[in-house]
Amino acid sequence: MKKLIPFICILLLLSTASSPQSRDLGMTITPALSKKVISRIQDKYIPMYKKYQGIESNQKVEIKTYDSKTSELLSTAHVHLIRKDYFYKEPEVEVLQYIVDGKEEETSKYEPIKSQPGYHVFDENGDIHYKTQVIGYKIIEGQQCYEVSVTPVKATKMHYQGMLYYRVSDLNLVYSSGSIGEIPFPLKELHSDLSIVCMNDLTVISSGIITARLDIPVILPDRRIVSRFTVLKNTPILNGLSTKEVK
Repeated sequence: MKKLIPFICILLLLSTASSPQSRDLGMTITPALSKKVISRIQDKYIPMYKKYQGIESNQKVEIKTYDSKTSELLSTAHVHLIRKDYFYKEPEVEVLQYIVDGKEEETSKYEPIKSQPGYHVFDENGDIHYKTQVIGYKIIEGQQCYEVSVTPVKATKMHYQGMLYYRVSDLNLVYSSGSIGEIPFPLKELHSDLSIVCMNDLTVISSGIITARLDIPVILPDRRIVSRFTVLKNTPILNGLSTKEVK
C-alpha cells in the first residue's frame, strides 16, 4: 500500500492541504495572449532544469486510510523523512520516523515510492509531451494568476494532467491541481493539490495533499488513502553537487 502513495516532488509537487481559495475573474484570454504567456513561462523555467539537479526536502507526512464505501477511518500513519527528488533520475529517501496508529515502528517498515520522475511540463522537451494553454485568470490564495491547462500529447503514467497557476505579476508558479495522464492498476482515482513557492529561480513545494483510491480484491479492497505533507525545509541540489538551503 505504501508503495502506491504517489510522487511528492514531480510537480513533479500547499500552504494549506486543501483546495485553494480561488475566484474566476471572468476575463477573456485570446489565443495570441495565451501563446505569448506560454512562451514567457518556458523562457523562465527551462533554465531552472539546467541549473539544478533537483530538490532535497525535509518533510512530515500524515497518511490516513479509509474504507471508500463507508468512509470509516482504518488507520493513521505519520512519517518524517528526507527526500532528494531529482528532475531526471530516481529519488533518494531517508526515513527518520514512522508511527502507525500512535505506535512507533521501525523505519524500515515504511517503503516510500522511488519511481522515475515524470515528464516535466516546461523543461526544454515539454512541447514534445504536452499541449498547454492559458484558459483564464483566477485569484488563487489572494494572488491574481494565469490558469494554464496541461494536456498530455499521449497520456501515460509518466505525464501530468491538470491545471497550473502562475502569478500574473512575475509568472511564479503558485499552485498545481491535477493527476497523472494514465492511472494504472490497482489505482482507481488519483488527485494532487500542491502549494508552491519560488525561491529565487527555483520552484519548490511547500505543502500538499494527495488522494488515491485503490482496489485490490481480498488484499486491499476499495481503500481511499489521503496523504497530507508539509515541507519543513527545502534545499536546492545544484548541478555540480553543491547545495544551498532555501529558507
